[in-house]
Amino acid sequence: MSLLGGGLFAVTGSGLAAAKHVPETPRITFNKQTRQVRANRPTTVVVPRADLPEGGYVVIHHGRHERNANGGSNHTHGEGDHHIIGHSEYLEPGHYGGLKIPVSPPGTGEQTLTAMLHKDDGDGEFNHPGGDPHYTSTDEPGPVRDVAEVTFK
Repeated sequence: MSLLGGGLFAVTGSGLAAAKHVPETPRITFNKQTRQVRANRPTTVVVPRADLPEGGYVVIHHGRHERNANGGSNHTHGEGDHHIIGHSEYLEPGHYGGLKIPVSPPGTGEQTLTAMLHKDDGDGEFNHPGGDPHYTSTDEPGPVRDVAEVTFK
């Protein structure tokens, strides 16, 4: 642990987490970016901000996830558009910045990706669907998510 800027921080394999302050509200920021795809090397995307009040995972889906009229999410988890292409390791409750999430993009070129927050169902391993529910927003109905255009070269 180190003291940076007057706050206590813990360094994780995925980014920097504020250990002193646990956020009250789940939040995620995902920005447009260009990433290199190289043979035999992991490809990552960067999530600039993720606030997980109860801990959990940052999950990257291929495609745009829109909220439906019931406050749910219009997406599937199988092959094709909207499938999960990567996720973080388990993250303790806290604020994270600059998270590098390993992904397996379905090709090169510009793609729409959605970053979503998921809670852990208690087993410490990512499993969705069927476990690890979405964080939901109190401001807007539906899952906490952000959409970005990512170009894979």
